[in-house]
Amino acid sequence: MLGSVFRLESVHYDKEQEIWLADLDLCNEDDHDLKQVFDHKKKEMGSETTLISLGNLFREMGDLGKAEKYYKRLLNERAVSDSVIPYCHVGLGNVARERGEYDLALMNYDKALKIRVKALPPDHPDTAQTYNNIANVQADKGEYDLALMNYDKALKIRVKALPPDHPHIADTYNNIGVVQRNKGEYDLALMNYDKSLKIRVKALPPDHPDIASTYRNMGLVHEATRTWQAALEYHNKAAGIRRKSLATTHPQMVTTESDIRRVKAQLK
Repeated sequence: MLGSVFRLESVHYDKEQEIWLADLDLCNEDDHDLKQVFDHKKKEMGSETTLISLGNLFREMGDLGKAEKYYKRLLNERAVSDSVIPYCHVGLGNVARERGEYDLALMNYDKALKIRVKALPPDHPDTAQTYNNIANVQADKGEYDLALMNYDKALKIRVKALPPDHPHIADTYNNIGVVQRNKGEYDLALMNYDKSLKIRVKALPPDHPDIASTYRNMGLVHEATRTWQAALEYHNKAAGIRRKSLATTHPQMVTTESDIRRVKAQLK
C-alpha cells in the first residue's frame, strides 16, 4: 500500500497455483533497522499521509483497534496540520460505525463537518462525503428522514462539483434509493436506482460490483411490489456479473443465488 513499509519474511513456491508467494510483515517505526526507510518515506510523502493511510489499511483489513490507534495518534500530535484533522475524525467515525457505536460515529463525523464547512469552499467534495457519512449512520439507526436530508445535501454538492457521470453521484442516488425502499417508497426507490444505474453503466467497467449491487437493489424493490418476473430478471443480471469474478462460496454470491431461488419459488 502507498506509504507502507513491509519486511520480507519468506518466499516459497506454490506447486498447485504455479506461482511464487512472498510472506510480508507490515512494519512500524519501532523497527530500528528500518528507521532510515521510514524517515525517507516521511520526507517523501509526509508522516501525516502515511498514518492516515495506515489507519485506512487496518480498517479495511478489519483490524479496527489498530486503525483507531493510528487516527488517534495523529490527532494527538502537536504539529498536526488543520487540513488533516477532519480525516482523522472521519476515520474514527468509520471505525465507530463498523463497531455499531453510532452515536460516537456521528460525533466524529460532526466534528469533521464543522471543520470542513469553515475551511473549504461551499461546494467541496469532501464536505459532500461527510454529509454522506452522517446519512449512512442515520440510515443504520433507522432515522430515514434525517438520512434523506443529509443525502440530499451531499447530492446537491456533488452535482455542482463533479462531472455528471461521476461514480460518487451514482453512489448518492443509490443510497437514497436504499432509504426509500426501507420506507416503502418503492416508486421513488426505483427512480433513484435507475439514475444510479445509468451513471454506473457509463462510468464503470461492465462487470463492476457496484453495477451488480444496483441490479440486486432493483430486484429487491420488485420483490417488495410482488412483480416477480422483473425481480428475477434483475437478480439474474446481478448474478451474471458476480459469477464472473466471485467464487461460489463468496457471501455476495451466496446471497445472489438465494435471491434467485426465493423469487423462483414465487413464480411456481
